[in-house]
Amino acid sequence: MNTPDSVAGFAERALSIRQPWAELILVGRKRYELRGWKTSYRGPILVHAAQRIEKLATSKAGLAVDNLVTGAIIGKVDIVDCEPFTPEIADEMRQALAYFSEWVPDLYAWKLERPVKLREPIPYRGKLGLFRVPNVD
Repeated sequence: MNTPDSVAGFAERALSIRQPWAELILVGRKRYELRGWKTSYRGPILVHAAQRIEKLATSKAGLAVDNLVTGAIIGKVDIVDCEPFTPEIADEMRQALAYFSEWVPDLYAWKLERPVKLREPIPYRGKLGLFRVPNVD
């Protein structure tokens, strides 16, 4: 796995994602980020691990809470598409142990590709929505 030391030249937008979801994206198990709003943005985003950890989901995903970073930029991923969330996408995510709920209508599935995890997290305060990151190096 390519694990760079910095995010220089990676992206200027970021998205805060709760753990364990941020970690699951960066290890390639979670190929969709679910949101209540669609995006027309395509391209790289920084993955910011939010402060909150969903402990039950972490356990179901087979991860340890103590190993999850919060409050930091931990990698990047490319948004390649945005489509309505379907029962088929929910099933695919369940098989990867990256979704543990019933299918929910009216959500959007942001399709993600090419995850890259940083060697060292970069402490950073997150925000709501897609937000701009001026310079995190």
